Amino acid sequence: MYWPRANRWLKLRISTKAMRTIEKIGLEPAAQKAGVDLWQVPFQMGESEERQRWKEANPAIRNSKKQPRQMKNLVKLAESDHPLAIEAKQFLEKVRPMIKAGDFPEELLHLGKLAASEHALAGEGRALLDRFRKEGQHLAEAHRLEKLQEKYGLLAPSRVMLEVDEQAKLKELESLSLSEAE
Repeated sequence: MYWPRANRWLKLRISTKAMRTIEKIGLEPAAQKAGVDLWQVPFQMGESEERQRWKEANPAIRNSKKQPRQMKNLVKLAESDHPLAIEAKQFLEKVRPMIKAGDFPEELLHLGKLAASEHALAGEGRALLDRFRKEGQHLAEAHRLEKLQEKYGLLAPSRVMLEVDEQAKLKELESLSLSEAE
């Protein structure tokens, strides 16, 4: 329900009688009559102009809930065995001389902060972060399965299924060729 005085939407659970009362006397008088303080009711912020300005001014503050534990520290990423570690190492080698010279603040080693900054290397940092967000999880999973295969001689379930399908096709072809030969 929209509350014009506060310029916000409220989420209320009300009866049909309460809805009729609100239509008759208005939202604030009905809430006062029911003893509800509308300023204390939690609400979901809409995309008001003020909210949009805040989002533009604070792009790095929002957390990605899909992958909250995603590695964003450039040094840790470069030292890991992640498939994108090679790119991170190359980028880190570019940055190290700047850190020593004092031209690159250490807080910008966090890829999210670097991408949101106005530093000269922000574009490259943003590109690496975007690539990591889009492909990182998939590449890491594929790499993990390869490591398991090397260590234990196991195949990933999808690869096992492909091999079973291939074996089934070969048996079918053999049976067809035998039946044609007879």
